[in-house]
Formats: sequence, structure tokens, C-alpha cells
Amino acid sequence: MIDSLDLATWSIQGEHLSELSEKLRDTPGVDQTVVFGSALHASGRDHAALERALRQATGGTQLRLQQIETGLEDVFIYLMSHSRDNFGAPS
Repeated sequence: MIDSLDLATWSIQGEHLSELSEKLRDTPGVDQTVVFGSALHASGRDHAALERALRQATGGTQLRLQQIETGLEDVFIYLMSHSRDNFGAPS
């Protein structure tokens, strides 16, 4: 299931991660940002665009950036945020 989504995920560690998360949400290549304790996970399906966006956003800062294996939590949040609400009011 994880491979079929083809999500790339990066971990960012440092200060002011919530603010960085907000900034990255509307950045091309970044499909999702989630703060997990002391790390921000940024995921996207366009691997090259995601890496470019993250390197640009963290360049010249004390933030630590590392590509990681996409975890079940990342996949679950991605799927839930892209799913259709079957119990909502009809449109």
C-alpha cells in the first residue's frame, strides 16, 4: 500500500517547526506536513519537487533535513486527508 502511493517523506528537526509547516503547506511538491513531536514530516508524490522545496525552505538555517522511509502514520494521514466524506451532507 505504501509503495502504491509513492510518497516520499523527509524529516525536519529544529526550531519553529509549526511555522515552517504552515509555510510549506501551499508549496508545490509538498502534499502534506505533520509535526510529530520534535520533528516535522513533509511528504509528497513528486519526489524532486518535494526535495527542492524543502532544501529551499531550510537552506541557510539550523534545521536538519533527512529523507526517511514513509511510515504508516504518514500514509494514514495522507489517505484520510484525501478521502471523501461518505457521511457528510449531500452536495
